[in-house]
Amino acid sequence: KFLNSAWPDIITSISYLIKITEDTANATRLYASLVEGKLNARKLYETSDISYYAQELSLVVNDIERIRESFKTLPIELSYDKLLVAAEKFHSISVVDEYRKKIETTVATCSQEIIDKIYQILNRVVTKMEIELKQHIFHIIETPEHVSLQDTIQPFITYLDARLLPFKDFLIRQNYTRLLELVWSILIDQFLLEIEKTSKPPTTSSYARLMKGLGSFVDYFNVYVT
Repeated sequence: KFLNSAWPDIITSISYLIKITEDTANATRLYASLVEGKLNARKLYETSDISYYAQELSLVVNDIERIRESFKTLPIELSYDKLLVAAEKFHSISVVDEYRKKIETTVATCSQEIIDKIYQILNRVVTKMEIELKQHIFHIIETPEHVSLQDTIQPFITYLDARLLPFKDFLIRQNYTRLLELVWSILIDQFLLEIEKTSKPPTTSSYARLMKGLGSFVDYFNVYVT
């Protein structure tokens, strides 16, 4: 019914639209918190079955993302822009701009909070990987140069495949990209940290090897983002 509203009373309708937007924002936040709470209560983070874990967690964050996307379009579907243009006949531009700002800020703030919630859930996945990620990076940095770079990196690539591909099967694109962002952040931070504290004296060839290794990481993540 809301979507079919003709908004005959412009003044009252703006207040109504703002109220609908605020209430829906609060409902969206509540829904995200409730489904996260349900996920936590099931203690899926403790399971060793990566496929089941990936599927169940993905269902939750995908659901939250779809609710967020739906909420973001609500003012547009309610023709808020046309309503605000019509309101200029009754209010000054500055007042109408305040209405617009209130609606758009409500949407943007809620949307960002939901995104943060999704990252918070996905970060649990990355936290479980963190120790092994750091171990692999340490091994790559400290391996002697006479050992093939491919032989050094391949176990890490195999590990990433085992941990990330199950999520690729279930996460929608936006959420999978977010997961990769979190993994990449830890990977690059640890890579730089290990370089700084490496016991080996830096040489031109060692730097070239490290850059080539970093290039391999970039290629790997680009494949899964595109």
